[in-house]
Amino acid sequence: SGQKAILFIFARINDAIQNVKIEKPNEKILILLDEADLKLHLEWQRKFVFDFIEFLNSYSNNKFYVLYATHSPMILSDITNDRVVFLKKKNDKYSEDKQDFSKSTFGANIYDIYADSFFVKKFMGEFAQNKINEVIKIIDEYKEKKEKNPDEFMPNEKA
Repeated sequence: SGQKAILFIFARINDAIQNVKIEKPNEKILILLDEADLKLHLEWQRKFVFDFIEFLNSYSNNKFYVLYATHSPMILSDITNDRVVFLKKKNDKYSEDKQDFSKSTFGANIYDIYADSFFVKKFMGEFAQNKINEVIKIIDEYKEKKEKNPDEFMPNEKA
């Protein structure tokens, strides 16, 4: 599905550019992309902006403006923060947008982008996190009981 998505995106844009070039060879072109990276493997997302720019550079007579909506920190890592509109969390809603020049996106660590720009605060699956927390609770209970009564052992099934 990723290969089809890449081919579809580039083929559609190529077709549109060819149609514009017939009527107006040096026309400025606006390209709107909404979640173009959606079906792509993470490595392909990481390379998408580079590949897309290389593709557009092959059309030397045109100037392109690209508006790209994404939820991919892989894409955002290739974009300078002065060209990014961030959603602002307000009253548990994400509808208000803002320009934030304090966050660095270009070349940023993917985990930092997740935390700063996508409101992700945990970097582990919820199921695994809950199981780990259960084990920590059992260990803490055992330590507490052991302090009170050093001769008492934790039941085997709970351990």
